[in-house]
Amino acid sequence: MKETLCIVGLGYVGKALISNLSTKYNCLGHDINETKVQELASNDYQVTSNFQDITEASTYFICLPTPVRNNSPDTTAIENLLNKLAKLKKGKIQIVLESSVFPNFYKETVIPIFQKYNYEAGVDFLYGFCPERVSPGDNISYSSIARCIYANNKDFREKLVSIYSSICENVHIANSIESLEAAKLIE
Repeated sequence: MKETLCIVGLGYVGKALISNLSTKYNCLGHDINETKVQELASNDYQVTSNFQDITEASTYFICLPTPVRNNSPDTTAIENLLNKLAKLKKGKIQIVLESSVFPNFYKETVIPIFQKYNYEAGVDFLYGFCPERVSPGDNISYSSIARCIYANNKDFREKLVSIYSSICENVHIANSIESLEAAKLIE
């Protein structure tokens, strides 16, 4: 069975990601905004606003907005999505977060969500972080944007290097998820 990559959140970050990944992989896009779904329906990938349609995907790339509130990214949408996936998905879950988050988000927020549903980080819950670097209006090709990644499992990290290297010229592995979380705030 061919692996399906699901891009959740089809704003400027998710739309750019799915447009590039769909040239190499079987992709499914998800957004709760039905207008975005309709606008993208004629592309080379499937799009849906129905959460049940994405539960069979193999890897989830989360590109949800994190608006700044009280000097910190509001991660409510991400947390709600992670809870839904952990509750409904059976077996191993592979997630890549591209959204901007606060330092220690993985340790303080993500791990506890999956532990609540009896998932073990790095074993049956694989998590990667590759902070988005797309700026709306830039005339830079997607492939020339350098990407930095890290994952909580060596095999998953290698898989992400392969995926991102297929669409980006420069892919770097960070020392830790926490270093990437902090670096994104500085950028």
